[in-house]
Amino acid sequence: GRHRYPDAERNSALNLADCFHYATAKSYQAPILTIDAGFALTDVATVGSKT
Repeated sequence: GRHRYPDAERNSALNLADCFHYATAKSYQAPILTIDAGFALTDVATVGSKT
């Protein structure tokens, strides 16, 4: 699974729970509160970056 890869690589992949969060945010047109880099590649707004 995901844990075979270094943090830098696996953080850009979304898991099943991330997909549910994405679908909910997309449906409600709401941003996602996350520090997960994977959501930066989606079309949903995010709040809570590490920078």
